[in-house]
Amino acid sequence: MNVYTVHANVLNIIRRFFFGMKKGVMVLFLVLASLSTACANNSIEFVSPTPANGINISEGGDVTINMTLVESNLTNFTFNWDGTNHEFYGDNIVVMMNLDNVSELGEDDTLVKDISGNGYDGAVTGAVYVSTGKHGGAYSFDGVSDAINLGDIEMGSWTDITVSAWAKTSDSTNTQRIVVKDQVGTPGNFMLWFTNGDWEFRARDGTWKIASISSTAYNDGEWHHFAGVVDNANNAVKLYIDGLQVGSNTFNSATLDDSDNEELVIGTDSHVGSYEHVFNGEIDEVRVYDKALNADEITQLANSNLRRFDTDDWGFIVDENDLEDGTYLYNASAINLNETRFSTGTRTLIVDPVPELTPEFTVWAIGDPHIQTDLPSYRSYEEAINDSLYGGTEGGPAFNWTLSLNMGDWTGGPCPANPDGQDVIEQFEGSGVDQNLIYGITGNHDGSTNDNWFKNWIDPLGTNTATSGINNSLRPSPVRGEWNRYYFEVGNVLFLMLSDWNEPSLAPFGRTCSGGHPAGRVTNDTFNWWVDMIESHPDHIIISTFHQALINTTAYTNLFEGVEQGIHGNHTWADSHGSSMLYAIDNWSIDGLDENHNFVGERPYGFKKYIT
Repeated sequence: MNVYTVHANVLNIIRRFFFGMKKGVMVLFLVLASLSTACANNSIEFVSPTPANGINISEGGDVTINMTLVESNLTNFTFNWDGTNHEFYGDNIVVMMNLDNVSELGEDDTLVKDISGNGYDGAVTGAVYVSTGKHGGAYSFDGVSDAINLGDIEMGSWTDITVSAWAKTSDSTNTQRIVVKDQVGTPGNFMLWFTNGDWEFRARDGTWKIASISSTAYNDGEWHHFAGVVDNANNAVKLYIDGLQVGSNTFNSATLDDSDNEELVIGTDSHVGSYEHVFNGEIDEVRVYDKALNADEITQLANSNLRRFDTDDWGFIVDENDLEDGTYLYNASAINLNETRFSTGTRTLIVDPVPELTPEFTVWAIGDPHIQTDLPSYRSYEEAINDSLYGGTEGGPAFNWTLSLNMGDWTGGPCPANPDGQDVIEQFEGSGVDQNLIYGITGNHDGSTNDNWFKNWIDPLGTNTATSGINNSLRPSPVRGEWNRYYFEVGNVLFLMLSDWNEPSLAPFGRTCSGGHPAGRVTNDTFNWWVDMIESHPDHIIISTFHQALINTTAYTNLFEGVEQGIHGNHTWADSHGSSMLYAIDNWSIDGLDENHNFVGERPYGFKKYIT
């Protein structure tokens, strides 16, 4: 948590507080008393199901961002999404009602608190609290005589207004009011309502100006978000439903007409004691702003909610939906009465473009090629490549592969040196194959410090091009990630490449020659990244590649280095049906896989085994 404190004298705090008030008088000692508590513990943090920082999802996907906030004297809450600030609590909010019947805030069956800080509490008549609101609780209205009355809020000097609420009803016959400042027979200020088959937002500039949509599709017994806006700068009155503008009209006055001083009422008209046009359904999360929210702000309002659970406990949740490809940054910040600012810090979300239709391609997975320190006991990498291209005594007929996965050790020597790395490059040159077509992972045969041999010579990310010859921009499918966990895509096939990083529980890293003992498995961080990638790419076929064992998931396959034996009892180095094991995640059905194959490991993250 980053905390920034802006020092201000008491006079400036009092001046800011009173200038922010919409109406009424606050006794000075109350302001001064609040200063002593404004420095109490405060915090804001992301909580589940907020995505982990830097997570990847597919284009068109959705994310839910959730956070908790502790502050008893909140004056501002702002959520920043993709570089744009969205203020959900501040000077422009006049009425804010969660309708959650929170006793710690002084609410009960007869009183609803205005948590904007402006004191426009609502008196409940007949309406019944229900716990099944859009966000937390809500109030149910019987269509006959129920109301929540906030009293007269003077709006005659307002140039703009935004009124919003969540509502649900199955009644498509009767006239129903969600939030109004208008009495039947006496023209008022505004109305957000349903009448004669139309959903409308009306505002007066001397006469009613109406933005509407003729539809009963929203009278379906489901929750919908309704918002009305007077936008004086553009001479317009607008109606939004579920975050989208559905109606507009001209508005010609410099200010709203509030000459009749009607009460602001939720769920019916403003005729106290003889309510009419009562809503028949449930209403939740009422907001009134003295500004015109723009289209993006209305969408964010419909997709999010700020709630107060206690005197100092708040919660904020937002859904960001149908995301286009790109990198998104987001954070939230809050300010209290003492002008202390505190924030979540910034997180990153990466949205990958939707893959095109997967082209036809062939993968050659090689599990145990070797270089000079292991020869002649093992087949060289150059021989394996040539056998795959031209056929060989152990490899069977030649086949044309598009890209190759090297899943083996590269070298059986536990502590390879630079000459071994140079030999890798020379073997590529001897075969004539572009090493950018090879996607490699490291096994547990790298005893160099922090696996530097693999980074320098195999270099899947192309960060050491001068040494390795790998140039990520020249790969048929560029990779993203880190050296020990990276991915690439071919159409809608996602390859997750996981390297061992010797992580013994009771010994140092590295091979025996460098004082360590290899565990031969991926790290906890790599495993968690793998799980996140799988869960965030439900529309992909996922192929996971690793060398020996994936923690918490797989056991050893009982096949030497994952390579099956050839017809002569030796390893099948280049056979397209026997070169190495690959695994596909089993949380959907994949065409072409034998459903009778055994699973290795426990579901839901067990791998289905098949030979490439």
